[in-house]
Amino acid sequence: MLPGTQLVLNVSSVSQAYDRYIKTAITSLSNRLVNSNGALNNPFYEPTNVYSNVQNGLGILGSVNNRQHILVQN
Repeated sequence: MLPGTQLVLNVSSVSQAYDRYIKTAITSLSNRLVNSNGALNNPFYEPTNVYSNVQNGLGILGSVNNRQHILVQN
């Protein structure tokens, strides 16, 4: 690497509720009956329960903490 070259490192810390929600949302998206073009995606499709921690509602209450570190080559 040349002197002065930078590497940007992004680090995210997420709450357990946010992590569970993202995992179930991705599973639900990948198991859809049809894809975004309308073609058959999964003939054995079954509904997926998406995680929610909001009582009497739908959604999550979670948090994300993002940090950015810039590393510079000397």
